[in-house]
Amino acid sequence: MRTRILLVLNVAVVLVLGIFLLWDYANNWRAAIARKKITLDEEASALHTLLRHYAEDPKLLQQYIDEACMVMQERTSPGHHIAVEVGGKDFQSSAHHRPSAKMLQWMKAAAASPDEIGEADRGEIVVGMASGGGMTIYISEYLFNVRAVLHEQIERGVLSILVLAAVLVLTVNWLVSHFLARPLDRLVETVRRLGHGEFGVQAEPPDTAEMAFLFSEFNRMSLELERADDRRRRALARARNIQLNLLPETRKMPGIEIEALYAPAEAVAGDYYDILPLPDGGALLCVADVTGHGVPAAMEAAMLKVILQTACEKEAAPEQLAGLLNRALRRIVLPDEFATLFLMRWSPAEGAIRYASAGHEPARLIRASGEQVMLGATGPPLNTVEDPEAWTATAIKILPGDRLVAVSDGIAEAASPDGEFFGRERLAAMLEEHRSRPLRETIAAVQGAVTEHLGGAPQADDMTMLLVEFEETVDQGNGREREDARPEGRSKKQ
Repeated sequence: MRTRILLVLNVAVVLVLGIFLLWDYANNWRAAIARKKITLDEEASALHTLLRHYAEDPKLLQQYIDEACMVMQERTSPGHHIAVEVGGKDFQSSAHHRPSAKMLQWMKAAAASPDEIGEADRGEIVVGMASGGGMTIYISEYLFNVRAVLHEQIERGVLSILVLAAVLVLTVNWLVSHFLARPLDRLVETVRRLGHGEFGVQAEPPDTAEMAFLFSEFNRMSLELERADDRRRRALARARNIQLNLLPETRKMPGIEIEALYAPAEAVAGDYYDILPLPDGGALLCVADVTGHGVPAAMEAAMLKVILQTACEKEAAPEQLAGLLNRALRRIVLPDEFATLFLMRWSPAEGAIRYASAGHEPARLIRASGEQVMLGATGPPLNTVEDPEAWTATAIKILPGDRLVAVSDGIAEAASPDGEFFGRERLAAMLEEHRSRPLRETIAAVQGAVTEHLGGAPQADDMTMLLVEFEETVDQGNGREREDARPEGRSKKQ
């Protein structure tokens, strides 16, 4: 803006200066011609007074004309020419070799014109004239001689004007810079800082009343934004504490040890995990991912936790729980919202797990032998269908030393600055590499690898990982049918 303002002002000064110089040149040109005409008339009148005494002696008359023209050529202007008409004869100065009948005609035509300016062989001429006593004297001068003298005068004047204009431009530029540009620069810098989150930043008001009012209003707005941001931060901090309080403590339970990674992309998250003990000594583990992240997703995740805890009081089968959660969510969330969910029931008495996945990121069962089994979806995401029996469950036999990893898609889809995803394969390799390490160290290693992969890029989605290690199973020996060690097909619907 400062550049544009200074450009407009400087262009305006140049245009005004140019117009003034043109106007001044035109006035000086007219004044120079008028002065030259008066001078030529005076010279013609003085010459007429002298030459009338030589009217009867043509030889002396011609000699005097030549001498007079020579003196004029040397002292005043090289473009003078003198012509005299007397007694029906004409005499012209021969000092500059210009006498001719045409020259006399051009001088007479110029003298007869209203402005006494006419054309000659080498350009325009101005003519002075004196007449009386039977004698007429014409004295002419080429206008290019007048113009040359005028240009010398104008050049000296233009130099003075340019110096004055330079002083004026510098003064205007300083005034604009001091009273307008610099305050605006300060305001722009303050706005930039405000845009980068420095709420409450203040700009020093300038001296002018209008700019001072603008700055004071901006400073007031900045303080209001600071207060609003402080209220927002306190509210988000409270919401985060509430959400963290909803998360279960990772702990040892009969036959299993559990650790968790929970890293929201914002203050609160749409990811959710839960560990619910069951009356039979088992446990229900859940990892859920609500669409989006931030406050709306966190609200839906909180509702999902309450619904799941209530449903567990009546039902523990993962596929049935998925149907109950779907029916409840369809009543309370928007139609375009959905959630993915991984539910796993651990039964230490049976030494097996039973899981259902509502379109969730595949979980992994890492056998003590090193084999990895993918636990894929057994039904669609929640709130995408009405059928309460759209989910099935799969039962898997568990052996001591097996590990299960349930994650949200935020880990595999964590993107580096150049857009490369962390990926499921890299996660699987890390889990295999740390298979014999303690759960807490494995969690820390995965979190460190993802952070390094991000390379300073912002975390785009919430990240959750639930890591479970099965320590030993209970052999009931009560004749109940045991599940096979391999994943089964769909279970019968309850």
